[in-house]
Amino acid sequence: DEKAGIVQTVEPRAKGRGLIDQYRPAIHADTVVYFLVRLPCQVHENVQVQSNLLPNQNIPVPIATAGELLSRRCFALLRRALVIWPTAEPKLVWLDKLFQSLETPQFVLGNVCAGIDLLTFLVSKLKKEQMLAAIKSMYRGLLCCCNSNLIRVVKPLNNLLNALLKTFGLEELDELIIRVVR
Repeated sequence: DEKAGIVQTVEPRAKGRGLIDQYRPAIHADTVVYFLVRLPCQVHENVQVQSNLLPNQNIPVPIATAGELLSRRCFALLRRALVIWPTAEPKLVWLDKLFQSLETPQFVLGNVCAGIDLLTFLVSKLKKEQMLAAIKSMYRGLLCCCNSNLIRVVKPLNNLLNALLKTFGLEELDELIIRVVR
């Protein structure tokens, strides 16, 4: 290989550093985390089956679809990625549009629920300032979720509000709401 001008060099690992520490460049962290944040909220489908008991009624499929399984896998990878790259800053502004889609007839309920679950998970992982900025930027979408009468939206939204109250306290959230409303 040296005759062809190709020289392969293998650098020894730095002392005290593990193999995983060498292969986690921070420049790619935001991209990977952004992908893992966004993908679980885009893979669900509206799958309906015909009911045998009520021939003209569609019922939701009770089994996990491929999109749901992919979404769960992305959540697991996101948890690991945030352990490896704790300083990654995912952009969450697009969640506002996802939550506002509840007001359209073509919304995908699985995507909205995954978005609320994702936001609930990120409340404990992101810095307070970062989370407050994200919540402020998506308040219209969160209001759409609050106005929803779908139980599959209300339950995860209740979990999100509990996590926000636990993390920030009532006074800080009151200040945020007052600033947003003005």
